[in-house]
Amino acid sequence: MFRQCPLREPPADRRLVGMSASLLPRDRTAARESLERSAGRLREVFPEWPAGHPTARLLQEYLAGRAAGELDLSGRFPQPETAAPLLREAAVTLVLDDSDGALTLVSAGISSSPHVVRCDSAAEAAAVAAAVARCEGSGGSVAALSAVEVVRGSGQGEDRNPFSEVCRCVRGVLSEEGPAAGGFRKGHAEDAPEFAAQSGLRLRVIVSAPKQVRALGDLLHLVGAIMAGQEGRPHSDVELVLAGREKHMTKAFNGELEAWFSRVDVSPGLAKSRLLIATGWRGASGAVGSSPGLPTPVVRDGISAFGACYGGSRVDAGARLLLEALRAHAAEGPAGSADDAGGSPLRVLDLGCGNGWLLREVRVLFPGARLAGVDDSWAAAASARMTLDVNGSGRGGEGTHEGSAFASGDGGPVLRHADGTAALPWGEGFEAGAFDLVTLNPPFHEGTTVTTDTAHALIDSAHALLRPGGLLVLVQNSHLRYRSHLASSFAHVEQWARDRRFTVLAAWKQ
Repeated sequence: MFRQCPLREPPADRRLVGMSASLLPRDRTAARESLERSAGRLREVFPEWPAGHPTARLLQEYLAGRAAGELDLSGRFPQPETAAPLLREAAVTLVLDDSDGALTLVSAGISSSPHVVRCDSAAEAAAVAAAVARCEGSGGSVAALSAVEVVRGSGQGEDRNPFSEVCRCVRGVLSEEGPAAGGFRKGHAEDAPEFAAQSGLRLRVIVSAPKQVRALGDLLHLVGAIMAGQEGRPHSDVELVLAGREKHMTKAFNGELEAWFSRVDVSPGLAKSRLLIATGWRGASGAVGSSPGLPTPVVRDGISAFGACYGGSRVDAGARLLLEALRAHAAEGPAGSADDAGGSPLRVLDLGCGNGWLLREVRVLFPGARLAGVDDSWAAAASARMTLDVNGSGRGGEGTHEGSAFASGDGGPVLRHADGTAALPWGEGFEAGAFDLVTLNPPFHEGTTVTTDTAHALIDSAHALLRPGGLLVLVQNSHLRYRSHLASSFAHVEQWARDRRFTVLAAWKQ
């Protein structure tokens, strides 16, 4: 699967017996002592640590081993005749798509550099912020924790790219002027230029392996945009560590990294996890000093999609069946809420709006309606915003995790980046009873794990968002059978459509 570095046998006195349970030698070393010191602090946040966090544990061993000079760049024992180069301190560490804060806490426990964390998922961003706050509250001595910033978005006006805020934040720390407004807590980030001067390493990037290679490409473009304009600084001073489960990593990740870096190392596997370590930054074109802009979406047939947007720019077959059923049963919508005389416009929410195709078509079906979309994925919410712009559905600002939305000044759709399973309200206009009609095409997986829990939580959110008499129209993979969960809270449920793969159900709130 991977293009491995040549395997080297460790010295006889450090060789592990049988299959390795650790990257590090068995005897007590500086790296092992570092892991032991941090174990208690991590268990304050993750009680079973390191159980349940194999990838974060692998990263921790790698960083601790590099810091102690016990592991080389590839995560292996150095050859007897050479000394392993020590882990260099970075001006700033950027953590991308940490699911629960484990990667961030591991890195902050070893590196004193300011950390910027950016998660595509609103739920994951909240989990990381909670983990950092809990670790700080436990009294653990991690200096870098007071300089951890979880970026959740605060773009304004026409700044609609989901990567722009983190780019501003990191470049603010790298600049000699100090952090960007609203960035790091005072007293830490202003030291960033000194970090760079001491080590020469401007940026360390820790990435949780995404599901799509295109999503990795977007993240690498983000790194390129951050490094652009760093005048007088070598572009080889970027180090990227991609961490993930072996079954979800392919050679395509190696190839994507090799397009941007001159060297890609592959760590040994540990607990079915592995690291790809990329060094020697050269930019997307292969030329040192290339300066790409922020990632841009792929546009096909009027549908925009960033790399992390589920389904990309294609039309989902389940969403298509839902739309056909909605057209056929439009007259059976929520009674008394349409644009009748003296009534208010129909209020429609696409919960989990994805690339925005369904919301675009619903606007055609209900031209007088007030439309809104919500997605846990920052990339999806931004993709929907651009899809609706391409089709002339309104203009607005960048979506954020909390506070603001992709607001439209002309009555167009309002798009929000928010966790659709979180407690209400999600901001102005997203309160209990705010909508007449909710459409829902729920996921049946959480990351790479198949589950119905997320769909059940979204159904519960839809019920809360609907006014009495409101209607939920849901499409499901037919074998998942969500009808019993719908019947437990909705007054009436009926099947509107079915084909070989999908079933569309309509549920009315009492």
